[in-house]
Amino acid sequence: MELSKNVENLDEIILRYFKAYLELNKLINEIANGDCSKIDLIYNNNEKFRELSAELLDSLEDFENATTAGKVYTCSDRFLSLIRSLKKRKSSSKEISDKCQLSVLLEHARDDWAGKDEGIEGRFTKRFDAFFSLPNYDPDNWLKRKFILKGIYIYPSKLKNVSKSIIQGFNESCSCFIYGNFLAATAMSRSILELMLKTNFQEFYNYDNLHDILSRWDTVDKLKNKKNYKNKVNFIRISGNTALHGSNEKLLQIVNEMSALRVLNDLKDLIEFIYI
Repeated sequence: MELSKNVENLDEIILRYFKAYLELNKLINEIANGDCSKIDLIYNNNEKFRELSAELLDSLEDFENATTAGKVYTCSDRFLSLIRSLKKRKSSSKEISDKCQLSVLLEHARDDWAGKDEGIEGRFTKRFDAFFSLPNYDPDNWLKRKFILKGIYIYPSKLKNVSKSIIQGFNESCSCFIYGNFLAATAMSRSILELMLKTNFQEFYNYDNLHDILSRWDTVDKLKNKKNYKNKVNFIRISGNTALHGSNEKLLQIVNEMSALRVLNDLKDLIEFIYI
């Protein structure tokens, strides 16, 4: 299967959002002469306004879901500036997760089945107990981390050049991070980066590790004088080595949630840079 079939195209989502946005503004101008202080009044008395408001929030949530958790997305060149605008807007999904804790809802659901030990009800109770016993059980932070991670933007014309194994590896690293396996996320990211550099630059093909690759970094035209990206590679190298070979004391200090997040963000930047 081609990578392009697994890439989210944001054109339709962007059009949905700004179409709803423009129509909402049109209604405000028609009904209240552009007076935004009357939005609540319009919302309570105009069904069309409520429908457009819902579409605005739904499209923004779809946009966020398509551009987070290490997913790959693209859009038409003419929409790039609109993507930047949408990224600055706050989506409803964060607001919902902030106000309603999943762990509390799940505990209430389990309590509802408490004492129902016969037949299918008993099996549901056991399923809940097994779910609560999962390693690193923390559904609220799982959701939080999903939205902290950003997706990878690839130009439409460059999709054919992107390695499926690199993208799959990055997605799996993001999954490790989401579920609290920061050590695994960091170690996997280092391996993915090494594979990506070796397969995209023939100068590095015979090198066995990132240390050797970094020593020859400036011999490659695309990489020469790209100190920022070189520093990102070095940080991932050091973090990955620590994750795999460091002592437990160092792991507690270095390979934690924040360092794993930085590793993934640096890897995302490097993937976008290399496949430009």
